[in-house]
Amino acid sequence: MNALPIHRRRLLICAVLACLALPAAAGAGAWLQPPGRGYFRFSAGYLFTDERFDQDGNTVPFDTAGGFRNTTYGDFLGAFYGEVGLTTDWTVVGELTWKRVQAEQEPATSVSSGPGDFGVGIKRKLWRGLWNVGTGTLTLRFPTGYESGDYPSLGAGVAELTAWFQMGASSYKYWGNLDTFATLRGGDFRNQVGGVITMGWNPARVLGIRGELKGSAPIGSLPEPDPDQPFDPNAVDSAFLETALTGSWTVGGGAAIELEIRGAVAGRNTLKGPRISLAVATSPSTRLWGP
Repeated sequence: MNALPIHRRRLLICAVLACLALPAAAGAGAWLQPPGRGYFRFSAGYLFTDERFDQDGNTVPFDTAGGFRNTTYGDFLGAFYGEVGLTTDWTVVGELTWKRVQAEQEPATSVSSGPGDFGVGIKRKLWRGLWNVGTGTLTLRFPTGYESGDYPSLGAGVAELTAWFQMGASSYKYWGNLDTFATLRGGDFRNQVGGVITMGWNPARVLGIRGELKGSAPIGSLPEPDPDQPFDPNAVDSAFLETALTGSWTVGGGAAIELEIRGAVAGRNTLKGPRISLAVATSPSTRLWGP
């Protein structure tokens, strides 16, 4: 069989690389953005629960401190995440959240709302093959000025430095990511380690489905929460194992609509209940400058 002419081989390679770019648009993950192009995702989600996992991992009512009963907790989260490719080896990342959290025990309701944490980072290519890629990412998150002492709080109120090692592999319709991370947390919080496994499938050119398993745990033992203080999920050290399922539909015009359900299946000092989110993401990456 005769070899393909060089111009056809180049065309075939470009087509393969274009297919490899599809998972990156769906979830970024280990893939970097091409120079002058960006991936952006805006999401809004809501969690409502009256249960949590306690210090020992048991399911208990959300709050029983001070004789509280039938307390419910609601968390609306708006989030922006973006990546911009600087060169073929470097991508910058950024994220910003806005929250409205509410703890209610009739007739009393406690509400906090406003910007959450802001994060910036840099992603570096470690290697890239035809079907796989490896990257390292360093991100810094810090509070935007909210009062961490408010109840319920919008965040921990401390700076966090996270190092990620990410590996990704892809074929025409299937792709996956394996991520590990370590986080240094400020204040009296424990440092954290964890990992994420993500698998994706594109049954059609405009349709994507992905599943995720994510776990995080503190280094060292968890301190006992004060039983006389209301439970605040953003103000305690926690451990969790959560799953997520996301469907993505490319609607044209460089955008995709995503519907996600996410929730913890096990944990300690963390919420129990599903978060349902709707997101708009760029698909494929958006050209910002250059050819």
